[in-house]
Amino acid sequence: MARGKCAVAACGEATYSTSGYCREHHRQYTREYREKNRDRVRELGRKNKAAERERKGPEQVRQEWRDWYQKNKEHRRSWQKRRNVPTQKRARHLLEWAVESGFIARPNRCSSCREECVPDGHHEDYSKPFDVEWLCRRCHSHKQNGAPES
Repeated sequence: MARGKCAVAACGEATYSTSGYCREHHRQYTREYREKNRDRVRELGRKNKAAERERKGPEQVRQEWRDWYQKNKEHRRSWQKRRNVPTQKRARHLLEWAVESGFIARPNRCSSCREECVPDGHHEDYSKPFDVEWLCRRCHSHKQNGAPES
């Protein structure tokens, strides 16, 4: 079966699917569509999930959950241990309380890349719960994992 060219005039790559776009432009189109139609995409996802649960039946759904839980037990335990370190938990909750009650203002930009977002508070020292650096998710992830920021 012969493939057509990408619908983007300057591209000229072979089409990836029946969408008429190459792989790169198909991903870009899909990402933009999902951002523009976020509520519709979520609703369709919920409907599809509910239909799948109904088709499989409650026992099969329970069994799949049990299998997933057994397969991911160690990962879940390590995540729960990291999440429940008392000093970290205390610092998170105090910062959350301070922001919600207005004692600390959450900025609308990342302090590292200056991207406009709703930043997370990054604690260098958990014993100082209000001394935080406000980072977007990407910068926060890089900082936590020790990866260089892009």
